[in-house]
Amino acid sequence: MATRVLALNDDFSVHWNDISYLTKVSFIDRLRGKEAKEVLRNVSGHINRGEMTAIMGPSGAGKSTLLEIIARMRQRGVLGSVLFQGSKRAVNIAFVPQYDKYLDYLTAGESLLFASKVQNATKNFNDENYKPYLFEIDEDANDSNLAKSFHDKVVKNILEFFSLEPLKDVMVKDLSGGQKKRLSIAQELVSAPDIIVLDEPTTGLDSTTAYNCVQKLSSLTQKLPPLTVVCTIHQPNPKTFLLFNKVYVLSNVGKCVYEGSPQDLVNELANYGIDCPPFYNPADFIIELAAGEYGIQTTSKLIQINQTKATIMDIADSNRYIAFKRVTKKPKFPTFYHFICLIQRSFLLTIRNRTQIFLRGLTFVGSALFLSYLFGGKTGEATGCPVIEGSIKSEAFAKSIAAALEEKKSFSNNLSLIFCSYFLTISGTMLLATSSLITEMPVLLKETRNNWYEGRTYHLASTICDLPFQLLLIIIYITIVYLLTNQAQTLWRYMIFLFTFILVSLISRSIGVILGVTFAPNLLAAIFSSTVITLIVLIFSNLVVRVAIMPPVLQFISRFNFLYEANNVVFVTLYGYGRCGSRTQTSFLAIKQLLSASIGSFLNLVNKELHSSYNNDSYAVLENWTFSNINDESVGPMTYALVDTILVGAGAGNAIKFGKINSVFLEYFDINEDHMLRSISLLLLHLIFYRSLSYLIMLRNRNA
Repeated sequence: MATRVLALNDDFSVHWNDISYLTKVSFIDRLRGKEAKEVLRNVSGHINRGEMTAIMGPSGAGKSTLLEIIARMRQRGVLGSVLFQGSKRAVNIAFVPQYDKYLDYLTAGESLLFASKVQNATKNFNDENYKPYLFEIDEDANDSNLAKSFHDKVVKNILEFFSLEPLKDVMVKDLSGGQKKRLSIAQELVSAPDIIVLDEPTTGLDSTTAYNCVQKLSSLTQKLPPLTVVCTIHQPNPKTFLLFNKVYVLSNVGKCVYEGSPQDLVNELANYGIDCPPFYNPADFIIELAAGEYGIQTTSKLIQINQTKATIMDIADSNRYIAFKRVTKKPKFPTFYHFICLIQRSFLLTIRNRTQIFLRGLTFVGSALFLSYLFGGKTGEATGCPVIEGSIKSEAFAKSIAAALEEKKSFSNNLSLIFCSYFLTISGTMLLATSSLITEMPVLLKETRNNWYEGRTYHLASTICDLPFQLLLIIIYITIVYLLTNQAQTLWRYMIFLFTFILVSLISRSIGVILGVTFAPNLLAAIFSSTVITLIVLIFSNLVVRVAIMPPVLQFISRFNFLYEANNVVFVTLYGYGRCGSRTQTSFLAIKQLLSASIGSFLNLVNKELHSSYNNDSYAVLENWTFSNINDESVGPMTYALVDTILVGAGAGNAIKFGKINSVFLEYFDINEDHMLRSISLLLLHLIFYRSLSYLIMLRNRNA
């Protein structure tokens, strides 16, 4: 058995002095007339190392609030001080909430193994001589706190201690409430903390199980070095009540009515003239006194007596206190090792959640096949280039007009397909990130506040773990849609198109994380917000409504929309950079010359007639008239104007404006090829911004 003798100078105590706390009231609640409630009113007390202390009181007395203040889980809005007495310069606190959350797709053994790895690695990283002395560890397994045999032994011993060994391979989701409660406590004890703080550890347990749980905790206070236990408990039976070394009872007005040994409670109350009825549970009796059921005067009397005792103790010991926060500083973390552990756990959770994997795959693959079938194989064939046959015959013009109409229909379908693809990518990724984070957020908060690992390590690990699944689904979806709808069959266009949707997906996941952290634990509000944001992003993307026709204020909003930049990249990729081809350019120049020659000859004939210079020899001149003969000051400009008008109507406006054939679709959305590189750069900046913002919000929420 690995033990060591407790030195006298390792003893310590934690004191809270004149603690007061007001509940927070939102702005809307203040408008409704709701006022802040003073939960705690100038309460003072202390706990000693190696003791098990119960904080008791009626509902609403502030038990959980005081517990969180002692554990430094609640710091904002707290008046008073939490002090430390002793020579120990590093105190480790573990906090177990009343309604703990669990990772359902791990087994009980895996949950404890992960807890042992990350917690003991942190302790070992800060103290090379560290050993978890609460449980027996064989010397051969104790060579390294990172060795698998070491962690296996820790898990085995703690499973036996809490009678969980038969449940080692059972999924957490299949455990009963009492078994989960014991698992929560066991997870925090794998690294032998100095103080464990538990909020209602016996809630939902029958009296026998509750007694056994408290008894096991009590036995740990007898170890060397001893564990210090602080917990809230509601009306324990007499047998459980007497297991505590000390009880601290709060009244319904947020003041302490009793602090002392449960064994001395009845006699001490009798000394004050308050007699406990025979065969009555002392725990029930003191809570009834605290609730004012025996009169306000009796409760006030106990409050006054306790305040007098607390004042005398504070005056005697005040010079030996230091701020508790000075000995509960964050340790240094082995970041890389924690990152590996978190990656392994996240991957395990992901692949075991088969329902989620199936639904994600079905959504993206099924949608790709359905949309491809719905819009058809000709959707991507539209280029927006003028259909020019190289002839000015009526049949050729009719064919060009019909082809142009088909182009517009195909382009309209392609717009709808791109819209659906955006919606699926954004909403599918965002909703999954939001719901997953809200589910895991309570676990994350508990583990980071108990110094298992850093929040940034979790953020990085969860992002990287989900990245392969996220990328795989986007690649499958885009590949199916791109090929089956016959988009531009050029490798570089496909790659940029895919890359753009990957960036959209990554940005959407970051926004989903932000919403999950902001609205946790309100899943409904987070889902509603993500839907609204998806619609806003789509509306201001230049796809639903052209930015050019928006009011100036709304145009400004569009410029900050990541999907606006993504849309620029997608349209330039599909319709820019020579999509019309050299053949269309050659046909354009040929038809321009034919039109110019025909129109020029006609205008020249009219001009001669108007100037009475027309004769029979003019026919011979007209037969040899060419584009180069337009030199008359009146005929030339008019010929150019008419030719340009006809070409614009045929969809060759870009050729006249820029000197080359471009897709009319780019001109319609006011996009040119120069936007592409800038838009890709801005998309990357959006990704960096939203990733950083999600991390900062998560960090702020963790410290709240």
